[in-house]
Amino acid sequence: MNQKFLNVSILILALSFCLSLTSCGRSDASTENNTVSSDLLSSNDGVEKPKPAPTPPPINDGGDMSNVVVDIEVGETEAVSLNWKMGKMDPSELKILNAQNYSYSDVITVKKAGTTVTFVDDNSNDNGDGAFAGSDVLVISSWQKNHSGAWISNGQGANYMGSGTDLSQITVSYHNGVVTYSYTTVADDENIVLCFRSGQTETYTPESFPTVTAVFKRSIVSYEVGDGYAEGNKLTAIF
Repeated sequence: MNQKFLNVSILILALSFCLSLTSCGRSDASTENNTVSSDLLSSNDGVEKPKPAPTPPPINDGGDMSNVVVDIEVGETEAVSLNWKMGKMDPSELKILNAQNYSYSDVITVKKAGTTVTFVDDNSNDNGDGAFAGSDVLVISSWQKNHSGAWISNGQGANYMGSGTDLSQITVSYHNGVVTYSYTTVADDENIVLCFRSGQTETYTPESFPTVTAVFKRSIVSYEVGDGYAEGNKLTAIF
C-alpha cells in the first residue's frame, strides 16, 4: 500500500515537472518574440521615411525636329531645305502646340551673324489658307539645347509674333496677298524655327511650302588716307 502510494506520488511529481518545463518554454518564446517586435519598432522610432523624388516638369522641346545648318560665305544665297509639320509656336507658353491651320519648320542653325533668313506666306495661290499668322503665334522663335541635348525654346532670343494681318514685326513687304517675312541674325550660331498659317490640318497638307532663303551679308568699315579720302573718314561697303 505504501509502495503504491509512493509510485503515484512520484508520477504526479514527474507530470508537474513536465508541465512546468512546457510553461517556461512558452513563456521564454513569448518573451523572445516580444523582444524582437519591440526592437523592430524602436529601430524606426523618430526616423522619417524618405519621401519619393518629385516628378520633373515636362520639357517644352521640339520633339523629333530635325536640325538644318546654314553656313555660307559672304554674298552667297542658299535655299534652305526644310521639313514642315502641323502645329504652331505659342508665344505665351513658348512651346509648340498641336494646332491645325499652322505649320512649323525644323530648327535652323545659322552659323554666322548677319545672315538674313527670308520666307513668304503666299495667300494668292489658293494653297489652303487665306489668312496670316495671328498675334498668338511666333512667326520666328529662338531655340537652344538643354543639358540632355533636347531642343527647348529660348525666351531671350529672337521671338517675333504675327498680327493676323499682312503686318508684323518682321514683315518686309506685302503685295497682292503675298507677305514676305525676313530676319537677320545678330549673333553666331542662332537657332530659329519658322511658323506660318499654312492651312494644314489632320486631313489636308498643302501642295507646297514656302521657299526659305538665307543670304550672308556683312558691313565692312575701312579708314583710308589719300585718293580723295581725308584721314578719319569712314567708308562703309555692304556686300
